[in-house]
Amino acid sequence: MFLSVNSKELMMRTVSIIGLLLIANTVAQAADNGVYLGAGVTRSTIDANSSAISQTITNVGIDDDDNGFKVIAGVRPLDWLAVEANYIDFGEVSTSTATTRTAYGLKGVDAFALLLIGPPFLDIYAKGGAIRWQAEGDITSALGTARDKESGFDVAYGAGVQARFGSLAARLEYERFEIDNTDETSALTLAVTWTFL
Repeated sequence: MFLSVNSKELMMRTVSIIGLLLIANTVAQAADNGVYLGAGVTRSTIDANSSAISQTITNVGIDDDDNGFKVIAGVRPLDWLAVEANYIDFGEVSTSTATTRTAYGLKGVDAFALLLIGPPFLDIYAKGGAIRWQAEGDITSALGTARDKESGFDVAYGAGVQARFGSLAARLEYERFEIDNTDETSALTLAVTWTFL
């Protein structure tokens, strides 16, 4: 009626193996790969020197933060690899003196490759790519308003962490954009994505 020690040990090993197989199956299904869409809010930092707006307008520099937003579209073909494109609006930063107000707005479309690692339901990732950006600067004084527009294509990179709950994911990421004529352009983003294919 009672199992011998060897039979108990064999049963425990069998139960352990079945448990490990069930866990492995859960882990294999944890990464919800496919096409995803998302959106997020950003806290942008723009440190624009004078030539980012235009040497012909002013020699005023801007170092400020603003809120913006991001729209995300991507595909994750493998557990460790994703490719995505984003539209990002960095918001507008400005500075004022007694006689002038200088404002600088920046937006762009970027593309990244993401390398992801991490335990089940959590991704830690690094990303690298490029951004096609457009900047607009205005300087307003008693003499009127001078405007300048510039655009370019530059390197972008970042890192983040993402928690996955089935098809829903929440991420926090930091990105740096090596935009011409700026000392720093970066974005801290809190976003959600939904994988649907």
